[in-house]
Amino acid sequence: MPASEYPIILWLAAGNLNGLSIEKCPVLKGRDIMIFPDLGASEKWSLKVSELQKKHNYKVTISTLLEDEGTNSDRANGLDIADYIISELKSKKTFPEMQSYFSPALQYKIERNKELLVLISGLDLEEV
Repeated sequence: MPASEYPIILWLAAGNLNGLSIEKCPVLKGRDIMIFPDLGASEKWSLKVSELQKKHNYKVTISTLLEDEGTNSDRANGLDIADYIISELKSKKTFPEMQSYFSPALQYKIERNKELLVLISGLDLEEV
């Protein structure tokens, strides 16, 4: 599901459970938020969402898509939504070329993990 197919959706990666903090959340004000927890982390995310809703009164939904559709192997590996998107993009043979306009720090990360470029391209992400 490339982001270009859903232009009104803002995709935001928290990085991990601690990446989405109360201090960072004011930028989400006025948005409908849907969380896609890593497999096996739904309970932890539920606690985090409760904290956010108490503090900021945001409308937050926790998707059960991964828990509903994930295999036992997926669960054992703690897959997340990015893993599924990368898999889908790879199955479509969508391998973007390295682009030189990334910052040196991001370029270094892409060189170490080519799947980052698949995500950047597939979700039409921009470096800010």
